[in-house]
Amino acid sequence: MTEDKAMITRALPLLGALMMTGMTAHAYPSPPPYMPSQKPTAEQINQTYRHKLQALRAEVIATQESDGGALTQAHRAALQERLDRIHADLRREIRDIDVYSVSAEGRRVR
Repeated sequence: MTEDKAMITRALPLLGALMMTGMTAHAYPSPPPYMPSQKPTAEQINQTYRHKLQALRAEVIATQESDGGALTQAHRAALQERLDRIHADLRREIRDIDVYSVSAEGRRVR
């Protein structure tokens, strides 16, 4: 009986290690690593803003040529709306990366 007890005592740590490695490998997959959201830098925001303005300028020139040298009121209004949207996007993006930005209630914006 002491021989059985000694064999169990020696095999128990090995059995426990085998069971634990088998359980973690199959039953509990590791979670994906935490990836914080990457906010754009101020320079990236400015570069995107410049590209949008250059694209809008090219569209204005092409539209003006197709209109015969002067923009129609409908085209002018549509292009002005796009320009306003570009400016609003810029303000929002700058506000989002500003660490001191607060809402009207005094809460941190994002």
